[in-house]
Amino acid sequence: MNALDKFTVQNLHAYIDGDLSSKEKNAFEKAMRQDDELKEEVCELRKIKQQILEHYQKIDIPPMPELNVQTSKGWGSRWAVAASLTLAFGLGFVASHQTGELQAGNVTSSLVADNFAPKKVILHIDSDKPARVQALLQTANQLLEKTSGTASKPQVEIVANDHGIDLFDQTSKNRAEIIEMLKKYDNLKLLACKRALERRADSGHPIKLISNVESDRTAVDEIVDKMQHGWSYHKF
Repeated sequence: MNALDKFTVQNLHAYIDGDLSSKEKNAFEKAMRQDDELKEEVCELRKIKQQILEHYQKIDIPPMPELNVQTSKGWGSRWAVAASLTLAFGLGFVASHQTGELQAGNVTSSLVADNFAPKKVILHIDSDKPARVQALLQTANQLLEKTSGTASKPQVEIVANDHGIDLFDQTSKNRAEIIEMLKKYDNLKLLACKRALERRADSGHPIKLISNVESDRTAVDEIVDKMQHGWSYHKF
């Protein structure tokens, strides 16, 4: 077992935020000196937090309606948004906060409810687990289909990072569905995280993306940029 396996993501957040006791901090730093992978994870998480904070230091976040799904909340405070998005990348949260299970129907119902007609929606996935992938695709398809005949179709973007980029691989079992969605909906955009692709290539297992999947930005840069422009954010 390497040092990274001994610590949770919460431990990494606590170290970066200065919330560990002196004893815990010394033990953590000793582990980092002995494990380059742990050190890299800490550096990456610190970088993400810093990027988010820098993005939100000089902007005001537009008010967003509250959804009956676990999304980033507290939109009135740029620091609350930054913290929520950092947790989204570091800890993760799912589409249903009531049961902890992915319920795509509930997400879609909230998104297309009469009292909430989003114009810009970003769906984020960082997992290759079938249940999460299925929930994401079902949500995207239902949202796009139910709003296809409306006067102003919403912009929908799916952003994948970490293991989520496998969804956009040419060998993905969802390849045919992805291609069909891109053909059918001109208001759909797909983005694979640039950093995640680079890491996969460095590991000797490069991803060959499905045509028309963009890959020119990191996931965190894309999501922060979209959120500051009023996009509704949902993590799977």
